[in-house]
Amino acid sequence: MARKMHPDESRPDDGRDDISVIHSKRQVPIAGQTVVVAEYEFEESLELRPLTNLIVQALYQAFKMKETLDADEVLDVLAPHADVVATLVARAAHVDEAWVRKLGALDTENIVLTWWAVNRDFFVESATRRLRLDRVKATDGPTSTQPSSPTGTAAPSSSDATHAAS
Repeated sequence: MARKMHPDESRPDDGRDDISVIHSKRQVPIAGQTVVVAEYEFEESLELRPLTNLIVQALYQAFKMKETLDADEVLDVLAPHADVVATLVARAAHVDEAWVRKLGALDTENIVLTWWAVNRDFFVESATRRLRLDRVKATDGPTSTQPSSPTGTAAPSSSDATHAAS
């Protein structure tokens, strides 16, 4: 059964040491070899930002319509961005992009879902941050306020002028 993913879901403490939590990696057999798919490191994540933003935007749109996504729905969100996903997967797995593009359907699904499992927190958090920003903007929009009291901005009266002169 596919696991449902909620944009605000937090990961339970599963006992992994701090280093593996900071930099997640998973091994997966793909096309007869063992491939290690890793979470993007700092510099790499910034270099890939123009590409990752496309996926974040697609997830943002999906989460606006539906609160949770299962694995098949995630694949549906990713499918229109197959070129971008191939590049992102190749970088995360440190393999040649052409090799990724030649994989069969089952190996493609396995490596993409492994890539997603390793990197989903980044994508989901980025998309939900945009959703939260939308909510803040919606609640902080223009509000109607009453004009300020005329006594605070009125010109001095003749009695005020008299007191100032004395």
